[in-house]
Amino acid sequence: MRPQQLKLLTITAATATVMLTAGCEAKVYGAAPPNKIALTVVPVVTALEMPEAPAAEPAAALIRAPAAAASLVALRFSIATPVS
Repeated sequence: MRPQQLKLLTITAATATVMLTAGCEAKVYGAAPPNKIALTVVPVVTALEMPEAPAAEPAAALIRAPAAAASLVALRFSIATPVS
């Protein structure tokens, strides 16, 4: 595009944009009506309390795991063994 055509295109686009946005403005006549409702913001919760975790030994399940596994193996063999 030649520089003169580009300049003309730019001016035309800018003029069309200004005219379009100026035509879309809201027309306001007079003052706004008085606000008859007083809005008050009241917080529902002032502070959130985080729940505390129970005081327990974190590895308690792992400590009992070998005994539980041994009892399950013994139970399985007692069920699988036929009584004659």
